[in-house]
Parts: sequence; C-alpha cells; structure tokens
Amino acid sequence: MGNIFTKIVFIAALFVLAGCSLSKDFDYGLVQIKGVDSKYGTNISNYPEDIVKIDSLANDLKMMKEIRLDRDMDQFSQIIDYRLLVLEAGRYFINHSLNYGNSGTTEDGFGCKQRPLVVESSALRNNSAQKGFEAVSLLRNFVEEYPEEAAKAGVSYKDSLFMNATFYEMARKARSDSIIINRFCPQNVTLELYKEEFRKSGSFGEEYINNLTYDKAVIIWKG
Repeated sequence: MGNIFTKIVFIAALFVLAGCSLSKDFDYGLVQIKGVDSKYGTNISNYPEDIVKIDSLANDLKMMKEIRLDRDMDQFSQIIDYRLLVLEAGRYFINHSLNYGNSGTTEDGFGCKQRPLVVESSALRNNSAQKGFEAVSLLRNFVEEYPEEAAKAGVSYKDSLFMNATFYEMARKARSDSIIINRFCPQNVTLELYKEEFRKSGSFGEEYINNLTYDKAVIIWKG
C-alpha cells in the first residue's frame, strides 16, 4: 500500500513539474524574442542599419504580441513596446542619414539653397529624438516596476540615462539647425535664389519663374 501511495505521489509530482516546464511566462517570451533577434543579428541594445530590415524586425516583434502568456503578460508587452519605439527612432534617424547626411545640417557651413534639406532633416532627427524619449520613459518605468525582468532582458536604469543623453543631443542639434536656417534663410530669400538659378539655366520662361511659389520652386530645385 505504501509503495502504491509513493508511486502516486511521484507521478503527481512529475505532472506538476511538466506543467511548470510548459508554463509560458516572461522567460518563455524572452526566448521567443531572442529567436526573432537571431534572424537579424540584433539584440535589445541595437537595431539593423537597414530600413527594410528594421520594418521586418518591427513586424516580427508586433507578431510576438499575439503570444498569450500564462503570466507576466504586462512585462512581455512592455519590453516589446520598448523595442518597437527604439526601432522607430532608429528608422527616422537612418532616413536622415541616407537622404540628407551633412547636407541636412548647418554644422559644417550651409547655403540658403540647402534650406529644404535642413528643414526636412531637422524634422526627421526631432521625430527620432521624440520616439527615443518615449522609449526612455517606458524603459525607466519598466526597470522600476519589474527589476527582475529588466535584469533578465539585459536592460537597466543606466541604459536609460545613456539613451536620454543621446536623444537629447540629437534633439538639440536638430533644433539648432532649424533655428539657424530659418533665421538666415527664410523662404522668401531662398525662393529668390532659386528663381535666379532657374533664370540662368534658361529652362523656364520669365513669367513662369515670377509666379513660382516657394514650395513649387523647391520641387523643381530638388529635381
């Protein structure tokens, strides 16, 4: 009788252990995220330097949110939301780098014909910074509310400080470029420079040039 009882207890214990091993918690969620990261060669501290890959990774992470955990769902959702914000911030910044680079800043000197490039680049960098600040805020809350899960995910309050400083400097430079280009190269001044260039090219009639708006002139100048 005693042996039978012992066997029953042993079998019951095995079922409990099996149930625990199959439990979908934060650790399980991290394994799924790391599986996605392995596809792109990324981790929680970096993102792809290619917009197509950023979009693909973001879509894969969004699909991760469809996973229903048995517990720790809030922690799992927050770490994914953090990753998505960082990816969005990176996307804006890569757009600036690819499309404008130094021509979108005033740091190394500038001409007024650059005005639309500086304005557009400043907007992209500012958008990147704002998404970055959202990510910083979420990360801080996550670390404070779920310190154990934060450690497992490989993030800390120190990371939020570093990120905040990085995005603050990005926003500062974007704001500075915007102020400088608007002060020294307002739309009316830039428009006259474009008109002068178009006259010299001989590609447009005088009446057409005289009736150009700033926005239309920018489209022609950018070609």
